[in-house]
Amino acid sequence: MQDFLIVPNQIVKLLWKTARVLICAAGLVASVSPVAAAEPAPIRQGAALSPCTLPGSEEPARCGTVEVLENRQARAGRKIDIKVVVLPAQGSSPAPDPLFALAGGPGESSTAAARIFAQLLEGVRRDRDVILVDLRGTGGSNPLHCPLPGSDDDPQGYLGDLLPIEAIRDCRKRLNADLTRYTTLDAVADLEEVRAALGYERINLYGVSYGSRAVLVYLRSHPGRVRSAILHGAVPTDMKVPLHYAEDAQRSLDLLLAACEADAACRAAYPGLRAKLAAVEKRLAAAPVDVEIEDPRTKRRVRLRIPLPLFREELRWRLYGEGENVVPSYIERAHEGDFSALAASLLRQRRALAAGALSLGTLLSVTCAEDVPFIDAAEARRRAQGSFLGTDRVDQQVRACSVWPRGKLPSGYHEPVRSEVPVLLISGERDPVTPPRWGEQVARHLPNSRHVVFRGGSHSGRSPCVRQILSDFVGRGTAGGLDDSCAEQAPPVAFALPAAKPAASETPAAGAALSSGPEGLWEGVIFIQRGWLEVELLVELMQGGAAGWAGSVDLPSQGLQYVPLSQVAVDRRKVSFEIHRPAEGAMAAIDARFEGALSEDGRTISGKFLEEGKTFDFALQRIGEAGVERPIPVHPDLRLLADRGEELKALFNQEQDKLRLVLLLSPT
Repeated sequence: MQDFLIVPNQIVKLLWKTARVLICAAGLVASVSPVAAAEPAPIRQGAALSPCTLPGSEEPARCGTVEVLENRQARAGRKIDIKVVVLPAQGSSPAPDPLFALAGGPGESSTAAARIFAQLLEGVRRDRDVILVDLRGTGGSNPLHCPLPGSDDDPQGYLGDLLPIEAIRDCRKRLNADLTRYTTLDAVADLEEVRAALGYERINLYGVSYGSRAVLVYLRSHPGRVRSAILHGAVPTDMKVPLHYAEDAQRSLDLLLAACEADAACRAAYPGLRAKLAAVEKRLAAAPVDVEIEDPRTKRRVRLRIPLPLFREELRWRLYGEGENVVPSYIERAHEGDFSALAASLLRQRRALAAGALSLGTLLSVTCAEDVPFIDAAEARRRAQGSFLGTDRVDQQVRACSVWPRGKLPSGYHEPVRSEVPVLLISGERDPVTPPRWGEQVARHLPNSRHVVFRGGSHSGRSPCVRQILSDFVGRGTAGGLDDSCAEQAPPVAFALPAAKPAASETPAAGAALSSGPEGLWEGVIFIQRGWLEVELLVELMQGGAAGWAGSVDLPSQGLQYVPLSQVAVDRRKVSFEIHRPAEGAMAAIDARFEGALSEDGRTISGKFLEEGKTFDFALQRIGEAGVERPIPVHPDLRLLADRGEELKALFNQEQDKLRLVLLLSPT
């Protein structure tokens, strides 16, 4: 049912004169939805970057693009833009050699992770610029997005194969690109052009997960340009992704379950997990389970079917995080017949993938050239034997590559990279995808390297210890004498535990589980007017040890992600935090405070949202652990209306979803 908006008469008069009227989804109270700033003119020569402010960050940056040939060997033809973001050094006399940071995947955007890199490399930025480059096929560099099945009306559609073969065929036909030219070698050639365009003689390199492979290939291709390099979760050129996923994930699970058994509270809450996991797998092997949940996005009740491969996939994803781990809880609840929490998390993960959180076309162009053709099916079965994951992921990727164009590799590409450049390698002890053995393999051919393994760490950790080691290494430019003792002092793994049993007079919440503490990922709404205007938000709260509590918030209706929280305070079950964001373009300033209380079962936080003297209720529900990847917010749909009134009046007189009116008044 349409909720009609009443427009004051004086505003109506302006409507007919204004050049633009935008209709968009509701945002925070007392603010309007943002309008994306104009893209800077592409850089054709040199490095004329334009000032910009990144979503979720209040600090200034410089943005631009560098134009490159899609096919360098042809020396002519189609050109593509490579997106570049410079996070300026905070010191007055920055060093001449910046740090280039590359995200993983393959298929992830480095610039979309600007807030994460800015925090992780905070120490580096005291003296150096940090350069974020979207490798070709990702983010703002001609992304190779592949539409996947699924919608709000068909949530089960999200839960098919991770790489559905028909969708992959359709994607290949739809993409306007030479898909054989999106390999690591092509991306590294772009990176060298970006370095030259920005005018840097030598650079430092930082690669996370797959980004470390790009660093290795650059190190081999342009050794004289590299001052130092960091491989955070090493992916060597001969890894044959995803051949080793099953055995590496099983090792990670074994370490996690051993940690649970060694923890008195976890052991008491979840006894016999290995046998219970075997029983759940046996049940799912016989038939999928049907589960009814509230869709985390639409809030509708939906019925989903969860087969064994999806259960295995979700367990593997939950091995990545370093916050409170939910894997023991998932196994215990599944053994009791409750798959609801796992299904909600899985739906959220798959929906984000369908929304383009990862450029699947880039994933395929890289792995179908560099990895999958070298996988032997018999070896895959042997390596997966006895693992919970099996060969499903390998089988799907092999099928997908059978219909995807294959790029060419030079001879010797899979040989180990050898270099005298100082290299720091960082691994997490229980990393499910790039465990320490891969770092050890790479380090054997790098005589000036140091391999730091974080006790109890998982994939791409971002702890204060990691930040300090990164800063010290880049500042020194050598691994010699590096103090990495904090890597051995990590706290034990934290587990999401069931709520305490209620008194006899109390009734436990349905499916109650998870920790009684506020650390974690929370999803909820601010009730401006219940059932009419409700603002969605995603809140992450993290305990930083001696540094206290920290966190960030996503505001999907504003297209904002990772807005830092301030004044985060936890006193037993009382939880409070604030958002302060200055005005920016069409976005009004945000100065708001949340004051709430954690429920007895640890599953919800509710309380009051205070902004500009007004008070509204808010409610949050725990959806996962802190530190896990989360969906990239989609900017509100904007429609440009003519300066005549007919189209606006038509919009006001049709049965559609609720609308919010935003006016951009122009003198033209």
